[in-house]
Amino acid sequence: MGLPLRIVIAILFFHYYSVLVPDLCQGIPWSKDRPKSEYEDWRAGHPSERVEKAISTAARWLKEEIATAGTPKKLGLLGFCFGGGRVLEVLARDTEQLFATAVSFYPTRFEEAVAETIYVPILLIAGEKDDLCPSEKVQSVARQIKGSKAHIYPDRGHAFAHHPSSDDDEDAEKAFAAMKAWFYEKLVSCS
Repeated sequence: MGLPLRIVIAILFFHYYSVLVPDLCQGIPWSKDRPKSEYEDWRAGHPSERVEKAISTAARWLKEEIATAGTPKKLGLLGFCFGGGRVLEVLARDTEQLFATAVSFYPTRFEEAVAETIYVPILLIAGEKDDLCPSEKVQSVARQIKGSKAHIYPDRGHAFAHHPSSDDDEDAEKAFAAMKAWFYEKLVSCS
């Protein structure tokens, strides 16, 4: 069964993770019902610099709120597709060390060179047949970042986990189980 993002957030919350989801698209998310010919214009309205600043600002706020409550915790970062690529860019510029780890589902529009300046382990999840997120590129990034892993799902395309067809259901469940296990290992069990 496919999991909408709000369900993924609820799952993380109920597993005792602090979850903050900044509105990176400023109230104008991409809709799969829109013509693909409009995608580049839509994306141009969401420059990486603004998106990265929104993520970092939200993360700083959350970290301060958690510390104020007397329970300083490590933060993880999660992104899908466009957001998955931004996860890598944010981590590459994370000079404040706000994040301890990340999970990036089928990241798009990033350069492999970002791996050179990422110092926290990342779980990268992609489909073998994803034409927007080549599995070779994902595997290369994972090899370059100490402690990172790439889970590549055979015969799966883009967005197989959070917008799956009924054929993708089993792998979607496995991908989300891998995400939960990764966050538990990196954020909870090592504390």
